[in-house]
Amino acid sequence: MAVNAKKMFNKADNLVAVTGLTKSGGSETEDKPVGTIYRFYFSGISLTD
Repeated sequence: MAVNAKKMFNKADNLVAVTGLTKSGGSETEDKPVGTIYRFYFSGISLTD
């Protein structure tokens, strides 16, 4: 996610992304219940392939 965001917004100094499980019927498990949120934030980094 971070690499693709940097490719799309290559002039950005900061990147923020949020994803998660918002409703039942998806990929929830006991370890990943509905309401689980994943987020990332990068500031001033260089990502390369």
